[in-house]
Amino acid sequence: GMEASWDKFAVIQPGEGHPLLPKPVKDAVLLSADRRYEELVRRAAAAHGQIDAAAAMRLMDLPVALRSNLHDVLFAPQSTDLWVANASHDKQPAATQPYAHFKLTDLLAGRPDPAAPELPLPPADPAAQAALPGISD
Repeated sequence: GMEASWDKFAVIQPGEGHPLLPKPVKDAVLLSADRRYEELVRRAAAAHGQIDAAAAMRLMDLPVALRSNLHDVLFAPQSTDLWVANASHDKQPAATQPYAHFKLTDLLAGRPDPAAPELPLPPADPAAQAALPGISD
């Protein structure tokens, strides 16, 4: 698990506790908050040693995910498989939607179709640029 901001960088290793994550689970880094964290820990501990990709997706189900949940992503670094679910157009949370499977290495190896049109960049907005000190063309 990683926390990164302008003034802080911290890494939490699998099985490691943290004041905000007081119930570590062996071989896991579980990030959530309050009752949602408690439920995530309960689910992960109950299935410890038996969690495959399908079971890991279920760890993120409601109420661990909020009703406002926009995206869920499960990534398997060793295989580079990843699964993505997005909230629906009718505002159903991502955790209730089907997951699409991708392989990151295949996505990164892909090249655009040379016949595909290139879209021009939108014109620069001088007011927006002026609001960003130190940023220029």
